Amino acid sequence: MKNNPRSPSISKQSPIFKDKTTTAAVPPLGRTYTT
Repeated sequence: MKNNPRSPSISKQSPIFKDKTTTAAVPPLGRTYTT
């Protein structure tokens, strides 16, 4: 579970928020958090 330097704020947000925003912005990042 490594936070990308691109979205340090998303890593602190709730999992739901990350899944929706991260998945749309960075698919690989969203999958890592969702899994």
